[in-house]
Amino acid sequence: LPGETAAHFQATADRFAQLPIQAVKIHNLHIEKGTTLALEHALTPLPVFMEYPFAEHLIDFIRRMPPNLPIMRLTTDTPDHELIAPRWHMDKMKFRNYIVAQMEAREWRQADLFPGHIHPDPPAPLPVNPVTTEDGSTTFWNDIVKEHYHARAGARLEAQGKYIQPARLHQQLQQQPLHLLDICFGLGYNTLAALNTAADTPHPLTVTALEMDRRVVRHAAETLPPHPDDTFNWATTLQQLHQHAHAEPLPDQTIKMHWGDARHTITLLPDASMDLIFLDAFSSPRNSECWTLHFFQQIKRIMRPNAQLFTYAAAGPIRAGLLQAGFHVGETAPIGRPRSGTQATLNPTLIQQPLPIEEREILATATRGIPFYDPQLVWTHREIIRDREKRVLQFKSQ
Repeated sequence: LPGETAAHFQATADRFAQLPIQAVKIHNLHIEKGTTLALEHALTPLPVFMEYPFAEHLIDFIRRMPPNLPIMRLTTDTPDHELIAPRWHMDKMKFRNYIVAQMEAREWRQADLFPGHIHPDPPAPLPVNPVTTEDGSTTFWNDIVKEHYHARAGARLEAQGKYIQPARLHQQLQQQPLHLLDICFGLGYNTLAALNTAADTPHPLTVTALEMDRRVVRHAAETLPPHPDDTFNWATTLQQLHQHAHAEPLPDQTIKMHWGDARHTITLLPDASMDLIFLDAFSSPRNSECWTLHFFQQIKRIMRPNAQLFTYAAAGPIRAGLLQAGFHVGETAPIGRPRSGTQATLNPTLIQQPLPIEEREILATATRGIPFYDPQLVWTHREIIRDREKRVLQFKSQ
């Protein structure tokens, strides 16, 4: 309703949870054809929730409900031909699966905000296994994604060689404060190594981090061993992020965590607010959601004119997507594997090593240059891959 805020929703949910109710059916606002609300909406459009914002309010509502209260419905059912707004891009089952996956990844459950309730069971274990890399640092093997979080050459080596050094972080912090966006925070090596680097510089480093899986941060806090080169306690910082989504490991250094799908959480960030972006998602054959042209457009939106993006990835569809999103693209030195990394920026004078001419020609003329798409930022990995496969076939048939 006009003037309502999240605080109003939460207060209503808390009062509702104390009532003698036996079950809950949730209906989000739909504007249907032929209704008085439709006439009002035509004159003055009413605010309605799309999938991601509604999901956040719904998850908060579920967490405030009593532990044994059945929740029988999550969304309104309206025939498509009768619906004016909101026009969602997730069907009912996909939305349900999204809610379940988000609550599991964030370790949030029904009733964990209900007064006096303590869950009798610990959080479900994360399907990861610690692995010692060649430089002695610890990474994880993710048994769901079937990938390591870092190259076997070394987690610390990768953070330094693929992100900190190419970004010339120490030199930049000699001249000005920086706001770093760490997309797919994972175990935290990139952010924590950046803060190590910033410890003896005259300007502050502020970090905003995006991560869907809160469990991996908890597991990292419990697993990563201390290192003599660290300027602060990494485990304590990870514990603070896991518990409070905020940490201040050193004076003038802050980290703010946004839990959730990065395709949603990046839309919450202001335009032109970031100086540096580290993009460290799983590889595109496993996690294409963070490697699409449309996600890159969101990254471009939040970048300042001289901002730079660095990533380990170098696949053709990724570099092509960056180019088509309007970036100037270069490459960085290979670390821990034969292939180079990638640099992207809106300022061409900042490119350290341009892409080879041969690669640019291939990206412009061959199927390798067909990027991943995700127009509404809601497609599953499988949908993104299938869409690109269709466009590859269309290209070959021309």
